[in-house]
Amino acid sequence: MSGCDRLAEVHLFHDGELLPAEAQRVADHARACEACAGELGRLRAMSEALAGAAVMPPEALERVRRAAGQARYAEVARLLRRLSAAAAIVLVGGLALLMWPRQRDVRGERRVFVWERAAVGDRPAAASQPSAEQLQLAQWIVNDLTPKVGP
Repeated sequence: MSGCDRLAEVHLFHDGELLPAEAQRVADHARACEACAGELGRLRAMSEALAGAAVMPPEALERVRRAAGQARYAEVARLLRRLSAAAAIVLVGGLALLMWPRQRDVRGERRVFVWERAAVGDRPAAASQPSAEQLQLAQWIVNDLTPKVGP
């Protein structure tokens, strides 16, 4: 192709995308411009070659559409199976952790974890008061998790 700056208009003309007045103007230009006339000839030759190509019968086209839909369904089903397997693994792992034997302290008594006391609402015994460091850490956590109000 040579350097005519109106080749894009020739493509629009060939595709029938121009208004009648613009189409006439491009047709007149293509008759005078060798580059545009050659491009228009190539476009027409390509269109004719493609027009002679075999057309798929409607039954075959429907079979292709059905196969594509089934492939899409199979992909979704495969994803759902994988997600179900992952959920089952998480569930079994969580149940295993809940059923795991509790730790015992040096006296052989079952150790009660802070989160267990908080879950059932029990107040800690007087002998197990938190240290100043634990209180400060708890206050930092509360401050960090408290929603900020204002600008």
